[in-house]
Amino acid sequence: RVLYDRKKVWSRLRSLALSGPLAPQFTELGPAEARRRLTLQRMGCSRLRLLPKETGVRAIASLSRRERVDFEEEDTGCPEESGVAPRPRALVRRYPSAEARFLSTNAILRRAFDVLGYEQRRSPDSFGVGVLGFNEVFPKLCKFLKDLKQCRKISRQGTRGGAKSAAPPKLYFVSADIQHCYDNIDQTYLYGLVENLFSENDYLIQKATVLHPFDSMGKIQGEATRTVGPPEDFANFPVFADGTLSQKYSQSVFVDSAHCSVAKKEELLFLLKEHIFSHVVVAKGRSGPKFLAQSSGIPQGSVLSTMLCNYYYGDLEGELLDGVFLRNTVSCPTPFNRSSSHAYLLTRIVDDFLLVTTDRDASIRFLGKMNTGIPKLGVAINKAKTRTSFDDDTVGKQAQKPLQCDSRGKQFFAWCGMLFDISSCEVRIDYSRFSGGLAEDALTVVTCGSEGSHLLARMKSFIRPRCQPILYDAVVNQHVVVAHNASQAMLLCAIKTVRYIE
Repeated sequence: RVLYDRKKVWSRLRSLALSGPLAPQFTELGPAEARRRLTLQRMGCSRLRLLPKETGVRAIASLSRRERVDFEEEDTGCPEESGVAPRPRALVRRYPSAEARFLSTNAILRRAFDVLGYEQRRSPDSFGVGVLGFNEVFPKLCKFLKDLKQCRKISRQGTRGGAKSAAPPKLYFVSADIQHCYDNIDQTYLYGLVENLFSENDYLIQKATVLHPFDSMGKIQGEATRTVGPPEDFANFPVFADGTLSQKYSQSVFVDSAHCSVAKKEELLFLLKEHIFSHVVVAKGRSGPKFLAQSSGIPQGSVLSTMLCNYYYGDLEGELLDGVFLRNTVSCPTPFNRSSSHAYLLTRIVDDFLLVTTDRDASIRFLGKMNTGIPKLGVAINKAKTRTSFDDDTVGKQAQKPLQCDSRGKQFFAWCGMLFDISSCEVRIDYSRFSGGLAEDALTVVTCGSEGSHLLARMKSFIRPRCQPILYDAVVNQHVVVAHNASQAMLLCAIKTVRYIE
């Protein structure tokens, strides 16, 4: 097992990555150009982290912390008139005000994040079929299962004499992954899209602190909350707490932060334009810092990355998936017109599409459209990650991946860490991704006191991510599957707990 690389080896790998796979994404800046940009910009530079993968490296910008840069000249042994450009002596950035010095890029973009979230809640269709996690997949799956029951009822009624022994409609699963979804985003198209998102010229942001009992952890949990709306919707704190906050939180104490701010549309657009077009990163190395400007895509690690990605691909879905579903004379509230004789579940978590349908032809059309993509806007799928639950001559060999089976012979389709039963659409967690690893590799043991309390907290943290409604709801899963999901979560917790104690 490789747990770390030697410094010389990693330095070489980093240099190869910056000059090879990452070269089209970044443009190197000289010290003078880097100084000019950072002097004019509201946001400074961020540290570039390279995370190793099996097939290469992933570039992540650390935007949650400020990278401080100082371009003071150091003694190079050459007179000033020699024309030798001074090298950055240390990463210590000087700001005109002491307040801005300690703000990270994500902190500066926080208000933009709040406002874009407000606009998305007002217009949920702006994400297309995109969701932010399985908590949002769950209601879609419940609706799909309801439609599936209706389709099976229609199928039984359509047989001769209404024979109930007719085979239920088969489910067809297709998943597709957009290749380099962050890196290939067209910056100009994205900014043009962002310009049209704002419905107000001014936005009022009210802050408050919510204190509520966290019984499972035996403590009081504090949470800072921000509420965005037009300035004319402003209300004093008692009215604000009794109305807006009480609808979101129960059994809680609300504390007035005594802080309201107004975000102007022009200011937000200025920040977003700078973030999209003028993002500067610094890569440290043995030969000193190297300044790079991101010339394509958007930075991973930004508080806005997932939201901008969802807006971008949500806007392109109409063109990308045009003609996939059969058109119906009855208008449909979804982005696509769908045939009433079939059930469809189409969703996307950032760049991972999933289609579940009873219409085999629609699944083949979907796969064909995804293979075509939209090259001019950087939309292309990673064919090596394309999966289907069926075999067909029209489906490329790259999409025919084996399904997972349990001890009873049931077949499952894997997507985003979950397993879907291809016959009933019941959901389990895919624990095969832990195969080949050791439990202790992901554990941090606290030995500085109160070890018992820390152990209890860790055990609960092992279980909590696996307590999602989609795994335990009776609409989705039968009781035996619910019990299986619970036992598997407990078993993993037991394995990690034993390794933690040892």
